[in-house]
Amino acid sequence: GEVGLRSDRRDTEAAVAVQSGNIARSEQLLRAALFAAPDFDEARRALAATLLNARRWNDALEVFEKILADDPRNLEAGLRKSWIHAQLGDVEAAISTSPSLLGRVPHKDGQIWLNLAHWLKAAGKSGDSEDAYRRATGFAASCAEAWWGLANTKRVTIVRGEIDTM
Repeated sequence: GEVGLRSDRRDTEAAVAVQSGNIARSEQLLRAALFAAPDFDEARRALAATLLNARRWNDALEVFEKILADDPRNLEAGLRKSWIHAQLGDVEAAISTSPSLLGRVPHKDGQIWLNLAHWLKAAGKSGDSEDAYRRATGFAASCAEAWWGLANTKRVTIVRGEIDTM
């Protein structure tokens, strides 16, 4: 009823604020919408996106953790959480979060393996990163980023059949 209408209005106003570049106003409206209706999932996702756009990693991480507390299988929130950890320089946290995301939405597994490969490489875990890059190419054989990452490890030989697959 009344709370839902107010929350929807604030969410719409917040979207307009973001589009106009007024991130502070958007955040204010979204937080008000969530105060009025704590289970307003769309407003929570919009708040997380707003905080990401503002590069407020820790604040965005807090919102994504709330989303995951309510829905532990939310793939998008899990992916964003891993990515934010990497942005904050906590590559080990990004690495540890990633395996739990695999298999939730199978067509996204290639991207998860690719992200994991990048983070393993950043952590100096060459052998593990090579394996992850190869797994990423297995999901998306034409993924140039995965092949480039694999070749850039400078520790592997890419054979003719793999070149043909690219």
